[in-house]
Amino acid sequence: VAYLFDRDTGELIRTFHNPDPGPGDWFGVSFAWPEEDYICIGAVRDDSHGSNAGAVYVFRIETGELVNTIYSPTPTANGLFGQWIDSFENNILVGAEGDNVNGFSAGKAYLMNPLTGELIQDFANPTPKDGDRFGFWVDSVGQDIVVGARDDDDPATNSGVAHLFDSASGNLLYTIKNPNPNSGDEFGYTVAGIGDSVIAVGCLGDDTKANNAGSAYLFDKRSGELLHSLFSPHFVPNGSFGSVAELDGMVLVGAPNEDENGTDSGAAYLFDPFTGKAIHTFRSPSGGRTNIGNRLSGGGGYALLGALGDDTSGSDEGAAHLFKFDTVQDCVQSSVLDFDCEGDPGSFQSTSETRIRIIASNSGGSGACGSVSYASEDILVDFEVDCSKFNLTTPPSCDQVETNMALELGQSFGDQTVGLLSWKTTDRGVIEVHGGLPFTCVVTGEDLFPGDWEGQGVVLGTSCGAVYLCDGAGIRIESTDSSCPPTPPPT
Repeated sequence: VAYLFDRDTGELIRTFHNPDPGPGDWFGVSFAWPEEDYICIGAVRDDSHGSNAGAVYVFRIETGELVNTIYSPTPTANGLFGQWIDSFENNILVGAEGDNVNGFSAGKAYLMNPLTGELIQDFANPTPKDGDRFGFWVDSVGQDIVVGARDDDDPATNSGVAHLFDSASGNLLYTIKNPNPNSGDEFGYTVAGIGDSVIAVGCLGDDTKANNAGSAYLFDKRSGELLHSLFSPHFVPNGSFGSVAELDGMVLVGAPNEDENGTDSGAAYLFDPFTGKAIHTFRSPSGGRTNIGNRLSGGGGYALLGALGDDTSGSDEGAAHLFKFDTVQDCVQSSVLDFDCEGDPGSFQSTSETRIRIIASNSGGSGACGSVSYASEDILVDFEVDCSKFNLTTPPSCDQVETNMALELGQSFGDQTVGLLSWKTTDRGVIEVHGGLPFTCVVTGEDLFPGDWEGQGVVLGTSCGAVYLCDGAGIRIESTDSSCPPTPPPT
């Protein structure tokens, strides 16, 4: 069975039963929520179209009614269709790690309409070999699809790879190689899109820190360049660090066999994709042998962590633990803001101790429409805030309420040059994002000081640039490479 709970109360809302139950179907091993009214649940070992060929069931959430049953377009015995499901727009991505490719049980992934069962696009293992397990994990990153092949043998047995495909054509864009390949690494065990331009790949068998301690890697989607190698802050042998997921623009990595709160209690860690630094640890509230972090999900300020071995309801009955995101003081509150082509602003309500992050290049791009993540290039942003939040002499109408800002320019992100601006307030306020000047907003933890630039009151950092507070409708950000004045002393 599968269960739907109320996020705020923990109350059970609905139970979904396997419509065609059979021994060992593994109904509930995966799920996706492609539309508000429907949920898709995988039964990876369903035998309707062959032994362990798999199936995906689509239910109406309000009633629990079965709406559709989806099978692999090319069903194969032991195809395991439905091993992983992910939403992509209003459709679903389905992995089938054992489906046939050119005579090999090498794996496929499919983009399908959940209501009609129509095949929209398929993605085949580009280097098929038996047992590659291509499709064990799938995800989207922007308009592209990333598929892990955890047991690919290039260059070592089960060292693993991942592949990036164009969602519209199904064409392979490039293959992501294990940066430190060794036998049994299983690079590609999990994959995740972080925003629109960062790819996270888990490698739970990596031995860099200890035998099977695990690792995860972040790649620039545009170039395939390795950005960061992530390791557990509390690694242990056989810790299995490497289950990756996106959490509001950050990277969530599970380590279900670590000993953070008792033997095999497990843990999950939150990483900043911009710096690669770990910024928070989620620990099992139930103690040892709970294996928290074996499955991960999150969004909207919450992290949901599976705990396969939790005994709270009975021996190895398992549990899922929901953590509220704003308990993490140093985390990003919102890293995806919606723009539209009419110029209407997106908005974000800041609260006590929350921080915002927007990353945009200063390469002079033409802006962006639609959903824009923190790592997208060529986004034009401008901030408008309530002037009552500031207390500077220019203009004199501003009142400051414990506001800290920081600015740093000329940093490199991929092949783009970006600037860094942080804004934090202990008061409440609304930040509206409009088409405007290209810039970057991140939290750096540094302070700026007020100064004077060409007779105007500004806040200056240690690098070339200025932030104009309450100039006109709000804050104007300007920077140049050649005409910046010397940084004045603090006043």
